[in-house]
Amino acid sequence: MTTKTFPIVIETWTEYERGWGSRPDGATIHLSVADHKAFVDAFNKKHNNKASAPDEYTSADMQPKVIDVEEPLYDRLVALKAKGEFGMWAGSREDEKLIRAGQDPAAMKAKSFDVVMANVNGSPVAPEGANLAFSDANKRLETLSRAGIECKLVESKS
Repeated sequence: MTTKTFPIVIETWTEYERGWGSRPDGATIHLSVADHKAFVDAFNKKHNNKASAPDEYTSADMQPKVIDVEEPLYDRLVALKAKGEFGMWAGSREDEKLIRAGQDPAAMKAKSFDVVMANVNGSPVAPEGANLAFSDANKRLETLSRAGIECKLVESKS
C-alpha cells in the first residue's frame, strides 16, 4: 500500500550567541514558500528587530527545502493555516528527523514499537525491546546501532 504524501516546506534555524558562536536551533515547517516567508518575516519583526545584533538571537538559515510528508502532518499545517498561522516549529531533534522522513511526530508517538534485529525472524531483541513508546524504542535502537547490532523498529501488533 502506498501512503499518500503532500509537499511542505522545511526551514532550519541557527542560534547565535556572542562568545560561544552558533549552533543549530531546530526547524520550522510550512505549507508553502509564501507561508515560509510570512513566518520568517513575522518572527524577525518580533524578535530580530534591533539596529545591531544582540548577544543572543535565532535566525532562519533561509534555505527552505520542499519535502513530502504524510497526510496527518499536512492536515495539522492546514489547520494552523486556517487559524492564521504560517507554520510551526518542528519540536525536538527527534521530531525533526521524523518530519524529514515524512512522518507526523504526534502520530508516531501514539504508537508502540518493537525493536527487532534486522536479520533475524522479527521477534523483539529482548523483552525490554517489545511494545515500547516511540522515543524509548528509538533510544534502544540507537544504543544497539552504536554497538554494531543492526536493528529496526516495527510497529507492535499488540
